[in-house]
Amino acid sequence: MIKKIFYILFGILIMTLFVGTTGYLYSKSQAPPVIFETESPVIADIQNFTIASGMIIPRKFVL
Repeated sequence: MIKKIFYILFGILIMTLFVGTTGYLYSKSQAPPVIFETESPVIADIQNFTIASGMIIPRKFVL
């Protein structure tokens, strides 16, 4: 009688460990969700500046 109870408890323990290990490994193998940062649209003017240093030299001189 005690042997039968021991085998049943041992079987329950093994099944619990198997199911717990499987669940743990499955949860660890899942990739974390990707969270993107978003911003609200803004109305603004576009300003485009060009800075040129140096000299302007013509290709041909007209005399």
